Amino acid sequence: MLRSRHQSVLLIPFIALTAACTEDTSIFGDQTPPTATLDYPFDGALATGPALIFTGTAQDPSGVTSVTVDQAEASTTDEYANWDVSLDLPTGDLFVQVGTRDEFNYDPQAVIINMERQGELVAPTALSFNASTSQLVFTDVGLEGLTGLVPSPESTQNLSAPTIGSGPPLAGCTGVAVDGVSGTAYVVDASTPALLAVNLSDGTRTVFSDATTGVGTNLSTPVDVAFDGTGSRLLVTDDGLDAVIAVDLTTGDRSVFSDGVTGTGAAWVSPAGVAIDSVGGALYVADRAGLVVQVDLTTGDRTPVSGGATGAGGAFSAPTYLDLDLAMDRLHVSDLGLGAILQVNLTTGDRVEVSGPGVGAGDLFDQQEDLWLDEAAGRLLVLDSDLPAVWSVDLASGDRSIFYEFRRGTGDRGLVLDAVAVAPQGAEAIFGVARGDAAIIRIATPSGDRTVLSDAVAGTGPALVDPTDVQSLAPGGVAGLGGGLLVVDRGLGALLLVDSATGNRTVLSDGATGAGAPFSDPSGVAVDATGAVAWVTDDGADSVVEVDLATGNRSTISGGVAGAGPAFNAPVRALQDPNDPGRLLVMDRGLLAVVAVQLTSGVGAGDRTILSDGATGAGDPFQSLAGASMTAAGLMVCDPTAAQLVLVDLTSGERTLAAGGEVGFGPRLFAPSGLVTRTGGGGLYLVTGSETLLVEPTVGDRVVLSL
Repeated sequence: MLRSRHQSVLLIPFIALTAACTEDTSIFGDQTPPTATLDYPFDGALATGPALIFTGTAQDPSGVTSVTVDQAEASTTDEYANWDVSLDLPTGDLFVQVGTRDEFNYDPQAVIINMERQGELVAPTALSFNASTSQLVFTDVGLEGLTGLVPSPESTQNLSAPTIGSGPPLAGCTGVAVDGVSGTAYVVDASTPALLAVNLSDGTRTVFSDATTGVGTNLSTPVDVAFDGTGSRLLVTDDGLDAVIAVDLTTGDRSVFSDGVTGTGAAWVSPAGVAIDSVGGALYVADRAGLVVQVDLTTGDRTPVSGGATGAGGAFSAPTYLDLDLAMDRLHVSDLGLGAILQVNLTTGDRVEVSGPGVGAGDLFDQQEDLWLDEAAGRLLVLDSDLPAVWSVDLASGDRSIFYEFRRGTGDRGLVLDAVAVAPQGAEAIFGVARGDAAIIRIATPSGDRTVLSDAVAGTGPALVDPTDVQSLAPGGVAGLGGGLLVVDRGLGALLLVDSATGNRTVLSDGATGAGAPFSDPSGVAVDATGAVAWVTDDGADSVVEVDLATGNRSTISGGVAGAGPAFNAPVRALQDPNDPGRLLVMDRGLLAVVAVQLTSGVGAGDRTILSDGATGAGDPFQSLAGASMTAAGLMVCDPTAAQLVLVDLTSGERTLAAGGEVGFGPRLFAPSGLVTRTGGGGLYLVTGSETLLVEPTVGDRVVLSL
């Protein structure tokens, strides 16, 4: 296991002294330890998973006898010319040391990097406090899992997710209650519907109560859950049944505890969030119709606490979650309709806005969800599913500030990237296409900072309309365009050159520039290694168009009447096969196939061959295709619909899941669309939604570069 940074700092003086002694006392001529690189991950990387693979190289004239990462021995098949090791990651800031040894010398710090592990946030909704670990445990619908947050000192970790723990997924987790004694979280899954039990130590998930587990009234649309240790039960609000359901903690059996027939008082309209006072014998329920209701834990009787004709103050709009403050005889209510947090006096029912549009400084909530009172700090911690983030609300002033968010790098984090290219000259940057913003984005490496390189404001030349793909041109190309970016713009029907330093745009080929039939609906671009030509996939014409980069002339080389073989049906991306420059690899979204196009002139020029599809090669068929990149093992393809990366064996057509789902630790993949090989290190840069990740292709592990 890696050490946190503060632990490792204490070891440095001792290790350095040990290394010095080892070298100084050597009686042999070789007094230089092996050199090493750490190719994956990178200095400053942000990891989310409980483990991560580290890869690199090492060399020494005398031979390398061992490589360690944080004292864990690396594995090798070629005498450490290449090595790898998988390590458990603690939460927080990490200090990583690569040690190398030959027969005579040892360097404990051949490579040093700093990195971080924190819990991913996607769409956090409901929370519960685990007093045994002083940790907030909250559901995350987007993550399909649980995340834990220790407020002081602040640290987060994903506790259960598709790659953390086994068992059924938490596909629609909307509520959670924690039994700190047993270390179990009980999670409402509205999509099943069911209650799941999650072991908080390893993330293992089991069905605790559903239509086939436990007997009694089946859940319909469960929303939230409270742990009633005194009654040995869980109390679940169910919007579909308009009821509170009691679930036995031993058997998982279900019975109606309070509804229009069971217990007295007005019937539920839309029961949602809950808070329990086991000592006082009451359950408090937010009814999204505009009420907070107290339910007697013995009888199920319902009494309005606030809302409607009960209590003074502004009316509720859509009260959803709530938290008790019994010491002050009050309740805090998250009202999604008002975009505000309200305080309710439990004696009078009076309502006062604590924080929201009318109270407190700071940005307004986007979509505030559940909340928790941090009495010691005099604040409320509030989940926001849209940002996503955890807010801190000062109880005295109502001021709002971000307490925790999962992000890396500066700049607009709302940019959705569709394609990515490495910097043409190996500079410390990559470039992404933000199609929805009609912009090319520069992402600095390794900082992850995001800036606009070219859009309607930045750079000169024809304004981008609908850019769809980007490729870099190596310096010194045949056409003399080296050092720039090739950008396909579907809206302009053009191939452009974008200066990678200034963002200036020049049309290389369109209906008015260069000879040949105009583009119909260009979508992707690949470039010849010599920089002489580019190939544009034309989705509208179902063809591949070759563009002379010196003249802009266009000629259809495959599709229509050019070339034989299966007709294209929406070719979207392409790349020249680095192992066989005589063919182009085309991702066809309509065919759901990888298609090879013969580039060499003469017989067979432009011919198309299916390399992999539902009928060619074993493995699950593609659900969609987007960007792709070559790896040592084959072609890595983005499947946005399946939210995964697929490795394609170009000889057999076999498809295997390479990253996403339950393969690889790291952030979940959401519509992965752009992929490019990293220069100056290991891994593939991947854009998926607003995230830019670095993927280790052999095991699928992922770390965040920019978000």
